Amino acid sequence: MPDGLLSVRRSFTRGELRRCVPPGWQVSAPYPFRLLLRWEAGAGPAA
Repeated sequence: MPDGLLSVRRSFTRGELRRCVPPGWQVSAPYPFRLLLRWEAGAGPAA
């Protein structure tokens, strides 16, 4: 099942994603139109 429209409907801007994630998580945009969410060990809780 193609998820094109589903992906667009559930997408976040970088700012929106930053406001949603708990401390210790980092949001970056390594490629155009892509967001990367990663947790840094020792940077905060991973919940």
